[in-house]
Amino acid sequence: MGTFSEGGSRLTQKSWITATRDELIHWAQAHSMWYFPVQSGCCANELIHTYSSQYDIERFGVLPQVEPRQADLLIITGAINSKSVESLKRVYFEMVEPKYVIALGACACSGGLYRPTGPITGIGPVDEWVPVDVYIPGCPPRPETILHGLKTLQEKIRERVRVKKKNFN
Repeated sequence: MGTFSEGGSRLTQKSWITATRDELIHWAQAHSMWYFPVQSGCCANELIHTYSSQYDIERFGVLPQVEPRQADLLIITGAINSKSVESLKRVYFEMVEPKYVIALGACACSGGLYRPTGPITGIGPVDEWVPVDVYIPGCPPRPETILHGLKTLQEKIRERVRVKKKNFN
């Protein structure tokens, strides 16, 4: 319990921050995500909009990368068709561990109009080919929703909540 000085504005007792090594590592991983975008739809515009000074995605420690070998977060926007599945898998397996995936928009989350039973042929949701940690719904989702999804992923990383991995080979 701290005591205050005469003016009542300053805390005179020193406080300590205690954490385990794992908590510190998880906090650092959550606030230094480098992502590789797979942009194939209209949701890509909203993701790009989060770079603007109004939303500033980099204040959360999320930085874009041009190489999947340097990224630990994969953000998939738009529909995935049968021609791009192998490329998507290759990008996912080239990423460093631990790796995380965000499905952004209705097409990536559920197939949208492009699901196999829809009017335009597609292959369905992304989670059939790579494990998804966070789904950000919307058509297209607003930048505020994207930031909320990133904060949700950061919370999952800090708490070490992971998607049960299945064999996606």
